[in-house]
Amino acid sequence: MKTFGALFLILAAPTALAAADTCVRIENHTDEYYHMGQTHAAVDRIDEIWFGDDKVAYVTGNQKFIFDAGDSSFVFVNLRDSSYAESTLPFDWARLVSKDTYAFLERYRRCGEVKDTVATKTIGGRLCREYEIDSWLNVEDGRYNEREEKVWMSDELPLDWELFRRVHRDFLELSNYDDDLITELLKIDGFSVATESKTYIEGFSVNSREKVIDVSEKTAPPGLYAIPVGFSKKSELTLEDING
Repeated sequence: MKTFGALFLILAAPTALAAADTCVRIENHTDEYYHMGQTHAAVDRIDEIWFGDDKVAYVTGNQKFIFDAGDSSFVFVNLRDSSYAESTLPFDWARLVSKDTYAFLERYRRCGEVKDTVATKTIGGRLCREYEIDSWLNVEDGRYNEREEKVWMSDELPLDWELFRRVHRDFLELSNYDDDLITELLKIDGFSVATESKTYIEGFSVNSREKVIDVSEKTAPPGLYAIPVGFSKKSELTLEDING
């Protein structure tokens, strides 16, 4: 299933509240790779995370996720087929999928280990601290879909940290991490300014990277934090919905 990487590794930080909506733009790149007789083209994408009045909207590819900390609600929007599903917070996949799909997600929650390398680096004028995150899926004969990540975290971004702390764990649950990995990720200070990762799948590897390219106050697009007009409601999400 799709995971959302180290982007959401947020914890306590200065309580500087933004006066207007803040948009964080993240550049994503995945290298070209060859698998099962086919060449898969490189993928480039710009994601956005918006911080509004008690609301956070994350727009990535064909999906939009709306976290409303004010009324403890969550909306999963599938932009590809014009559908949505809604639930309450705290986030729980059991409220959004069938029993069979939930059993599958529980069986394949991502496990992992986090290491503070103590190394520092300045990226975009912000002092960052380096972490190494090794994660995997447990299967009967061992580890599968192993991922090695280097993540540079900073608490110097002008974000509404108080708002994000209120939905922090929900973001991590959305990525289907197991409880032990979530506990470790919650110990990390700051926002992921840059990430480099290598994922191993069935004898080959895929390289990808993420980088914050802009953080600025903006007027949110109309309807950003709302269910799009004309979209149909789903009672249950499928794995296809989740994978985007």
